[in-house]
Amino acid sequence: MVDRGRLVAGWYPDPTGRARMRHWSDGWTAWVSDGQRVWDDAVASERRRVGPEDASHLVFAREVILPEVQRTMGTVVAAQLTGVLGELE
Repeated sequence: MVDRGRLVAGWYPDPTGRARMRHWSDGWTAWVSDGQRVWDDAVASERRRVGPEDASHLVFAREVILPEVQRTMGTVVAAQLTGVLGELE
């Protein structure tokens, strides 16, 4: 669910694919669920930080993926992606 261009806290399909659902609360949390139980997916919360070696990937995301998201999914989702990319850069 989206409120003013921001994802509302709640359970959404897990973007990592490690579980059926992952909780969003101003960012993806370590809390995951299979629909019957909830557990802490600590491994996913121990991601490495983005570094200079990732610059080309961020440029690709901004120049190639973002326009496609805008075209196919709309401005709200594109704004969310832009926010995520801004946090990573």
